[in-house]
Amino acid sequence: MKSLSILLLFFTIRGFPQTNSRDYHNPPLQLSDGLQTSSLSKVGIDSNKIIALTNKILSGQYVNIHSLLILRYNKLVYENYFPGYEDPYYGDTSLRDHHRDSMHECRSVTKSVVSACIGIAIAQGKVKNVNERVLKYFPEHVKYDTGAKRAITIKDLLTMSSGIEWYEGPSAETNQENAMMRSKDPVEYFFSQPLADTPGRKWNYSGGCTQTLAAIIKKTTGEEIDAFANKYIFLPLGITEFKWDKTKDGFHWCAGGLWLRSRDMAKFGLLLLRGGKWNKKQIIPTNWIKDSFRYYFLAYPDPNEPTYYGFQFWCADIKINNKIEKVVAAMGNGGQIILVVPSLELAVVVTAGNFYVQKLEGQSYSLIADNIFPAFKTGSNKK
Repeated sequence: MKSLSILLLFFTIRGFPQTNSRDYHNPPLQLSDGLQTSSLSKVGIDSNKIIALTNKILSGQYVNIHSLLILRYNKLVYENYFPGYEDPYYGDTSLRDHHRDSMHECRSVTKSVVSACIGIAIAQGKVKNVNERVLKYFPEHVKYDTGAKRAITIKDLLTMSSGIEWYEGPSAETNQENAMMRSKDPVEYFFSQPLADTPGRKWNYSGGCTQTLAAIIKKTTGEEIDAFANKYIFLPLGITEFKWDKTKDGFHWCAGGLWLRSRDMAKFGLLLLRGGKWNKKQIIPTNWIKDSFRYYFLAYPDPNEPTYYGFQFWCADIKINNKIEKVVAAMGNGGQIILVVPSLELAVVVTAGNFYVQKLEGQSYSLIADNIFPAFKTGSNKK
């Protein structure tokens, strides 16, 4: 198993990416992609602190960050892309100059998009509600529709409390999600695992839950997850380019296979902040977003900042400017984040290349918490 020390040795030998002649301190460009732009100072964010953060990224204090975008009051106020190594863990040590047209692996941010698709399918009447039994949708797997597994609901999948034994280790080799996607039938692989707990009782991180949610989309709508997400989320947001990884057997990787441009990730963040509405059209039901942001299970009992799990979103109460604010994030392996703070009308997007290195990928959140949150000025007005 590759360790943190091996990857840090790689960065030591190769060095951190050198900057080019790009000016990293200009406001974002106003394009015709549906995002409105402004400046940091106009939305109550201390630009000097964000400049200092930019310099930390450029100097390698934050390792292998590929992009950082900040949005407030529906405006994109900071946007930068940084040269970085693509995926040293898997041997891709190429140095690439990321830019606004670069598509990036979202990894488990994908899970939050799948959750939104379930909410849309329920609003369309294709799925009745979250309390429906999951195995009713899979008569081909009737042999698993016995005992306590019969009680597994869509809500249990959304909150990762199915009770099915699952382990996603800190490396690709020990990750059960990878084993599922190497199988001939990912949904059957998921249901074939032993039951470790009563459904709905205990949280356990599981890409199998998300893969099964996407299979329910296919069962109820007749559309693959990429086509459904494109029709009902991406196209309405003006997202014209995306990619969704498939296995060699043609299964979409639904727990982590989506690729998007950083600006398009930002659009999804804004959609969440706007209660699911875009250009006066309701894309995701507002109540679904509220339900998605609820604290269903304590995932990580940190005494200072306990983290909870919603409907495929991470949730926590964080002190920002001496006030407790609810923070919600879609997060993915390697340091991918779409983070929103509804009360502050803030969204932040980070992409990075620190896959399977937990101590490095955690820096994407630290980057936000230690630099962006303290940059908020009290008493700022909307602009």
